[in-house]
Amino acid sequence: MTTPLKVLIVEDSADDATLLIFHLERAGYVLDHRLVSTEKEMQAALDQHDWEIVISDYSLPGFGGLAALKMVRDRGLDIPFIIVSGVIGEETAVAAMKAGAQDYLMKGNLFRLVPAIERELREVEMRRERVKTAAILKETERKLLTLLSNLPGMAYRCRNDEHWTMEFVSDGCWELTGYKPEDIIGNKTISYQQLIHPDHRQEVNDKIQISINENAPFELTYRIVTSSQQVKWVLEKGRMVDSPQGQVQMLEGFISDITEGKKREEELKATLAQKDVLVKEVHHRVKNNLQVIYSLLNLQSGYVKDPLALDMFKECRDRVKSMAIIHEILYQAKDVSKVDFGEYVRTLVGHLKQSYLFQATPIEIKIDVAPMMLNLDVAVPCGLIINELVSNSLKYAFPEGRKGVIEINLHQPEEGKYNLVIRDDGVGFPDDIDFYHTETLGLQLVNTLTDQLEGTIELIRGRGTQFVLTFGPLDKKKEESDHEGSSDSGG
Repeated sequence: MTTPLKVLIVEDSADDATLLIFHLERAGYVLDHRLVSTEKEMQAALDQHDWEIVISDYSLPGFGGLAALKMVRDRGLDIPFIIVSGVIGEETAVAAMKAGAQDYLMKGNLFRLVPAIERELREVEMRRERVKTAAILKETERKLLTLLSNLPGMAYRCRNDEHWTMEFVSDGCWELTGYKPEDIIGNKTISYQQLIHPDHRQEVNDKIQISINENAPFELTYRIVTSSQQVKWVLEKGRMVDSPQGQVQMLEGFISDITEGKKREEELKATLAQKDVLVKEVHHRVKNNLQVIYSLLNLQSGYVKDPLALDMFKECRDRVKSMAIIHEILYQAKDVSKVDFGEYVRTLVGHLKQSYLFQATPIEIKIDVAPMMLNLDVAVPCGLIINELVSNSLKYAFPEGRKGVIEINLHQPEEGKYNLVIRDDGVGFPDDIDFYHTETLGLQLVNTLTDQLEGTIELIRGRGTQFVLTFGPLDKKKEESDHEGSSDSGG
């Protein structure tokens, strides 16, 4: 081993110093050393060099080991100090150790010199690491406390007891509660449990205990009452801290003031509620107006003698009714932006039955609509298409009291895609009519509404008639179109 070592030797005997150097070099140390024997030389050596270890004779003329040790310690130097003496009693050795010496050796028995130096060098390194680590921890703690004191809220550590006894709270406690940290820590003036609004105390306790049992973090919103009796809404986020045995020791977390956010939330809820009322009122008035139009058409049809004209009045009346039903459903719904389409189809079909079928008519209408909510831009054209195609089946598919079945199926094969199938087992669609280029208003309307839905419609002839409408997704495109329209109108 060749280990460099900076050693200061306090010794007035050159022979004794040479013996010490011999032992160290034989152990493999490469020495950077200095020999001093007076206080002045000792002072200069400490000023000019950083030493790793000091080996000192106990007694020197006008100077000594204890005086040298005091000089080292007065400077605050953490340097191992070993006393070597030719004659030293046990009491003297104990006094030297109490004064701060790490070890003492007899000059006639230096076999312990190298092991003692190796041990002290290891220990001083460990001490320095501990000091360094402590300094880092202290600085980290300082930064953390500075950060916590500047955060808008209160960091805490508390016991899981009936008072939520605080063991630490950050300086944000004052702004949040009106109490200083020392007022709450240890329940000196008031406990945190007393700050929680009485209406929320049991709820807070129950939720925290559930989180503890599930070993999960918790997040709570509740009210507190400050020192000035002001009520604040707070958001608390925290978690438990386990002991090695799994028992709950502490809860740690952060509590922030969300009063202003709560106020804005309540204002927004009130605004949305007012908007819902207004939108519902619009739907109600539109439904009423459509109902007036429906009634006028119904009354006017009583004066029409021409069967063809009467049929046109009836078709127009049913189209108006199909739109009125949607606005009636939206008026009664909680969500005024979307229609429960299954409910709508059943209501619409019920109306068409009353309009076209007598009580004894042997025609069955089967409805299979998957649960779905459609917005108004989709529901209105889709409803009008169902109205036209089902009306056609009721009027033409089952002549002379013939029995039959009409089926209405609407499903989503994938997200955003819709398949609407309307089929009957009647006499079938006439071969000489081109569905896509027809002169009848109803079928023209079906094709126009299909284009509006950005979909495709297929007519399948065979045993009866079957229409297959595929459309979607439409919402995103429609929103973009509406946005562009509003931008153009704004310019």
